[in-house]
Amino acid sequence: MIYLDHIVLNVTEVKASVDFYQKLLSASVENWQAYIKGEVKFPSIRVSDTFIIDMFPPAMWQEQTSDSCAKNNINHFCFAVAIDQWQTIYDSLQQQGIEIIRGPGVYWGAQGNATSIYIKDPDGNEVEIRKYDQ
Repeated sequence: MIYLDHIVLNVTEVKASVDFYQKLLSASVENWQAYIKGEVKFPSIRVSDTFIIDMFPPAMWQEQTSDSCAKNNINHFCFAVAIDQWQTIYDSLQQQGIEIIRGPGVYWGAQGNATSIYIKDPDGNEVEIRKYDQ
């Protein structure tokens, strides 16, 4: 099974974006108080049990070196894959010579922490592929 885990939006005004998506989707906000206190770098909108929208403030996306990332409002998207698919995908990327630009590492997503790698698609879009170890 493969499903979309989360998307990350580069936003200029975090509160306005959080309010918009919360109202539009009748969704809950996660990590808002922790974000306000500076304990986490960004808040998220919970769309479903398995899907969230992360709201990256300017400090997170303006510092990135990729020109395309700074010019667009979507930072990356993520596919969560079954544990038994992880190694097959990883091996396939290696065999095809597709560069892993970050990871493997543990990153937070819609269902908590998971092991992720990041690659670029042919158009330069950043794609995260993750496996939850549970």
